[in-house]
Order: sequence, then C-alpha cells, then structure tokens
Amino acid sequence: MRLARERGLVAGEPAPAEAVEALLLSDPAPPITETAIASYHAEHAEQFRLPEKIVLRAVRTDDRGAAERARRELAAGADFAAVARRLSVDPSAELGGDQGELGRDELPPALADVAFALPPGKVSEIVATPAGFYLLRVERRLPERVQALAEVRDEIRRRLVGTRGDRAYARFVAEARSRYAVEVFDRNLPFVYGGEFPVSRPYENR
Repeated sequence: MRLARERGLVAGEPAPAEAVEALLLSDPAPPITETAIASYHAEHAEQFRLPEKIVLRAVRTDDRGAAERARRELAAGADFAAVARRLSVDPSAELGGDQGELGRDELPPALADVAFALPPGKVSEIVATPAGFYLLRVERRLPERVQALAEVRDEIRRRLVGTRGDRAYARFVAEARSRYAVEVFDRNLPFVYGGEFPVSRPYENR
C-alpha cells in the first residue's frame, strides 16, 4: 500500500487489493504473443493430454429380473435407448440411458472394467453393483490425445498472464521489503506468527 501511494498510483488509504492491482497495472509488460503461447503448448504437452474416453449408454434396474428382461429385448434387436426409457431407473432414462463422455476414473471400477473392454455397439452382460443391475453399451471410443493448440489457447494465455503477474508481484514485494522496515505486533494476531519479519511485543512487560 505504501509503495503504491509513493508511486502516485493510489491516494489516501487504499485497500490492499486496490494497491496491488494498481501496482500490477503500472508494470510495463510485453504482450503475450502467439509464439509464446505455441512454445508453452509444445513444452507442456503432457499437461494437455486427455485420457481415453467412451460415449456410454446404460440401463440400470433395481432387480435382476428386470435386467434380464431388458437383456432379452436387446438381444432380440430392440433399440437400446427405447429400452432404457421404459425399463431403466437411472436418471439418464429419459435421455435413452445416455451417460455422455466418460473417462475410466469417472466410473465405478466394476463398471469401468466392463465398459472399457466392450467393443462399440455391443451390449454387456448384466453387471451387478451395490447401486443396481447394469447393462452397458459403448457408442464410440475417444482415444487418448493431446489437446490441439486451438483448444487450449485461451487457457495458456491465462496461465502466462498469471505467471507474469506473480513475478511482478514478487518484484514489488522485494522492493517494499528493501525500502521499509516491517515489525509484526504478534500479540495482536489470533495465531502464532512464524514468518521472517521481526516480532515486536509492546505490552509484554505490562
């Protein structure tokens, strides 16, 4: 706050956040270039790797008898979505059992093992779980991949802007520490201070 006031960036007694923002806005920083974004993408490719996913449909029933009935209808050629709408007790029933895109870690292990072993278009055997009895069908597989630069450009820009801001903030803190003597009145704090500034106890002997 004091540094921001001395630089003429704020007046009076600004809130700490206001002083920090004023200092950061005053920092002359070059724009984030497309080259910098592309370089970050290339150097941090593993951070943008998406695991294999599947597009899954499911029928869930409360008892095995209902699951067996659904399995017989599907084996006879019934439409999976239609069977799900009639027989499934899962919230996805009205969507034809559509579960959306799911990674392995987004499914219970018992269902994940079955689903990720299924060829697209094939209906699983009945899978018994504590939540009920399931029939699964994989609509399609989405292989593991690294997101393209176009998909993550905005995210990378935000990261680079954040990193640049953190560095500028660290510079301002270092400058303030070199210019101003700071003492911590730790008796005024509701916790035990363990930082690096000198500690003052003005009422210790009273």
